Amino acid sequence: MKKYLRSIIKKFVAIGLTEYIENQRLVAKEVEENKAIIAEIARQNEDSHKVITEYAEKMNADSYKSITEYAEKMNADCYKAIAEIYEKVMKELPSTTWSLISEHTHLSGKFFPYKSQASFYHVPKQHNLMENLGDPVALPIPPKHLWEGYAETEDGYLDTGRVHVTRMVEILSQDNFQIQSDFRVMELGCAAARMLRWLADKAVSGEFWGVDICAEHIIWCQQNLSPPFHFFTTTTEPHLPFPDAYFDFVYAGSVFSHISELADFWFLELRRVLKNGGRLYVTIHDRNTIDRLFETNPTFFLSEELSKVDKETKILSTEFDMFAFAMFSNDEKRNPKGAMVFYDIDYLKRKFQDIFTIKSITQEAYGLQTALLFEKK
Repeated sequence: MKKYLRSIIKKFVAIGLTEYIENQRLVAKEVEENKAIIAEIARQNEDSHKVITEYAEKMNADSYKSITEYAEKMNADCYKAIAEIYEKVMKELPSTTWSLISEHTHLSGKFFPYKSQASFYHVPKQHNLMENLGDPVALPIPPKHLWEGYAETEDGYLDTGRVHVTRMVEILSQDNFQIQSDFRVMELGCAAARMLRWLADKAVSGEFWGVDICAEHIIWCQQNLSPPFHFFTTTTEPHLPFPDAYFDFVYAGSVFSHISELADFWFLELRRVLKNGGRLYVTIHDRNTIDRLFETNPTFFLSEELSKVDKETKILSTEFDMFAFAMFSNDEKRNPKGAMVFYDIDYLKRKFQDIFTIKSITQEAYGLQTALLFEKK
């Protein structure tokens, strides 16, 4: 039995081995017969790989070139757009800056530059020495845009200054105070010296100063009215470059009618530069100013602005020590153009009674403004 099984197994092994060998022979034969085809397929695969590689490299190069060109164009377009915006902003910046800063009522240390939108300016050399320095009428008259709206003609401009100075001198005389030819005198907010020019006869031998925050006014004055006067540009910051007790007389017409929060500071600074016994003359808006505005000129711009403010706040029917409001331009931007300030006289008396003696209070001394004459204690 065992022998029989062994013979069977040998037979199957022999048959399997024979078939395996035959299959291997057939495969080898088939490979040999298709060798050329296999080689062609390999060659085609190699060619395909080469083509694909070249195409990919070309695609990458073209894409890189396109992307680079597009990026360069985008950069150029962006740079051009940015440059145009920058140029526009820089062109508009000066006027925008001055409207937001120089004219804003709540910022200090400001002044109005000469030729603020120009990158260059010069002050021409003056060769002509004036004669008749003590004659206010013979002195040069500023161009109309420096008149601050006080008149329409040269005669009218001169007359407003003469009237305001004459009234000031009368009020001083009632206090037995005379402006002497050897005095040191300063006008705060002199503009183009509309008032100061009427003190030319005293300025010839004295020391008379005009100061203002508008450089264009001051430069014109320096070029045309010096001598006999002295001028410099100041700022809204309450500081004057003079020693203590330097001036005999200081005055400010329609200046404190436009200074709000820093008014006390300015009063103290003016007191500092005044000599003991010196006089300070200022004009303000008060209750009488308001009443007279509506009585005499209800369509005047200030009357109309007061009406607008009162409609919103009811301030005119309210007791107040002072109030202030911003004046705005009439265009759609409504930019702030300065403050309008109104006082109760009793409030000012209480405020300054320890540092000044109030010598007189005169209604309608400067148009409809009230004049206060102080003596430094």
